[in-house]
Amino acid sequence: MYECPVCKADPTSHSLAKLTETDDIVYYYTCPAKASKYNDRDGILSHYDGELTQKGSKPWVWIFDCTGFDMRHAIEIRLAIDMAKLITQSHGDSLTKVCVINPTIFIHIVVNAIWPFLSKHIRSIIVYDSNNQFVLEG
Repeated sequence: MYECPVCKADPTSHSLAKLTETDDIVYYYTCPAKASKYNDRDGILSHYDGELTQKGSKPWVWIFDCTGFDMRHAIEIRLAIDMAKLITQSHGDSLTKVCVINPTIFIHIVVNAIWPFLSKHIRSIIVYDSNNQFVLEG
């Protein structure tokens, strides 16, 4: 089981956690605004890679909660690009859905900026849940 050394000292440091796992799929949740170290680029990338590597090749759903996502998060564009590359290159084949909940104008700006770094597959599975109708399904 992966254990982030930064989050071990402070569990609020980064924001990516496994919500649940069924026989068929793993559900991960993130809310960047709840992470106390939102500008810890290397630590966040390491956390995501470590957490997602432990699931192996099992399909996964990424629930991206934008509650509180504002300009200070949006200006971390280098981190967003690096995360897009990490997900696309290392974990994207098994990603079945990216459900963006509570979207803000700032997440739309970031997604537009990282769009060229996303694979066609990942572009096709991004779902904006503006009406709070998200259901856990692959």
